[in-house]
Amino acid sequence: MVEQSAVNRRVAGSSPASGAESQVSLVLGAAVKIISKSFVVLMLVCVSHAYSWQGDPWASITRDAITAGASQMIDSSWTPLNTFTNYPGARTYYAGQTYKGELYSNTNHQNWLEFQSAVSNTPGGTTYYGDYCTGLVNISWRLPKFYSIPSIISNLGGSYFYALGEAGDGPFVSLKQGDAFYTSGHIFLFNRYKADGQW
Repeated sequence: MVEQSAVNRRVAGSSPASGAESQVSLVLGAAVKIISKSFVVLMLVCVSHAYSWQGDPWASITRDAITAGASQMIDSSWTPLNTFTNYPGARTYYAGQTYKGELYSNTNHQNWLEFQSAVSNTPGGTTYYGDYCTGLVNISWRLPKFYSIPSIISNLGGSYFYALGEAGDGPFVSLKQGDAFYTSGHIFLFNRYKADGQW
């Protein structure tokens, strides 16, 4: 059974009725199928031992900054110095060829600058460059350290995370840019609703 969960990521530039800072949230439970039909989501599709992200100083952040950071990891191009084979997946990337988006790896967590530096200076061979979905959310939210999905869930109500609803409440919760949506062991960043506004 999936537990409820959400993230208490404080953001600047929102205008809640109380005038207080708003928070970025994590919703648990709705199916990925519903998400993909209902939202334009930011998701890392394509994480290494060197140049690994260790956290950022905790500070206020705007929702635009959250999604801009994620977009940079997803949409930026890079060219490796030498040919290398990245794991998991054992895919080979060739020197001098241009690729788009940070690579997928569940070994390390690299922000865009760390990833770009790693591939631009790679000696080649076997590597573990890139990030994966949970790292994308952690880095985009600029958390002070890495939180796995179970760590996010176990820290609900603490300094960084809160739940928007019970498992399955996705269709009834109003998400904001930069919120996260969790389901079936995968986490997404929410960008915006589709133009028709429907699920």
